[in-house]
Formats: sequence, structure tokens, C-alpha cells
Amino acid sequence: MIKQRTLKTRPVCKVTFEIDEPGVEAASVVGDFNGWDALAHPMRKLKDGRLQATVELPSEERFHFRYLLDGGSWRNEEGPTHDQNSVLHT
Repeated sequence: MIKQRTLKTRPVCKVTFEIDEPGVEAASVVGDFNGWDALAHPMRKLKDGRLQATVELPSEERFHFRYLLDGGSWRNEEGPTHDQNSVLHT
């Protein structure tokens, strides 16, 4: 699930990425907004097991992204995949 909140004071959108992947211990959100760097936006594990990260992105832009699970498998916003990225419009 993705939640977006545009800031009134500057042209930025706060984007909260959240996934529910039972059994996954660590995840990162990676995309063209962070150079596909798995260390740039690690997700924190919530008490109920969901993983979450909040990133500030420029408003009114388009970004490709994916989730990297346990350092080895990829997941799109829509679910597991191997051949295409998710797209986010801020």
C-alpha cells in the first residue's frame, strides 16, 4: 500500500511505502529516485509485521520502483514479479 501526502510549504510529496510479507525480515524500497540503492531507504518492521518506509519525493513526477526483500527477491507494489517495475506518480 502507498500513501501520499503533498506538503503545502514546498513542492514535495511524502510517500509512505508499506508491504505485508510474512516471513520477510528486511526490505528496502529502491527506485530511480534513489539510484536503485538498496541501502538508501530501508523499511522498518512494525509491531504487526508489516514493513514501512517514508520517502520525500518531488511533486508531480513519475518514478519507477520495487521492493527488495531479504536482500534477494524483488516484489512490485502489485505482488511478486520478475520483469517490470511499479510506477508511482507523485
